[in-house]
Amino acid sequence: EEGTYKIVMATAPTQSLTVDGGKKANGANVHLWEYQNVEQQQFEIKYDSEGYCEIIPVHSGKRLDVAGWGNEANVGQWETNGGNDNQKWIIKKSDKGNYNIISKRQNLYLDAYQSKTVNGINIEVYEKSGGNGQEFKLEKIAKEEKPTKTVEEGTYKIVMATAPTQSL
Repeated sequence: EEGTYKIVMATAPTQSLTVDGGKKANGANVHLWEYQNVEQQQFEIKYDSEGYCEIIPVHSGKRLDVAGWGNEANVGQWETNGGNDNQKWIIKKSDKGNYNIISKRQNLYLDAYQSKTVNGINIEVYEKSGGNGQEFKLEKIAKEEKPTKTVEEGTYKIVMATAPTQSL
């Protein structure tokens, strides 16, 4: 469903998709890094009317984008491009019960290079291999409720709603 997620490797759930160094520029690379609960590791999933989704890094508002063609094409972030296939994705259950993330461009799978899970390993697209580098878990991040001013500042008597003669 739509929402904000961390996207981690199924076999190494501490390793998250990350926009390199929190960069906000077009072309900033996506790689794996240990999850640190920072916005460059959080992604908004939004669906279009055709059922494809955009994967949007929270810190930049850009889109995960396939740069190039064929196996090992790099994945970075780029501003919205009007709906081209290189920014459209399918998220579906894998044969192993995790998730595969598949680019509409050439139906290539989001893939950790050589299925490695160490900090800095590049994220690319690759034909379906069934390997661990294409197995992801999506963990929804609950939005924090921001406090709002509900009572004017001042001096108050605080009483029990069910026993108004009882006061703090």
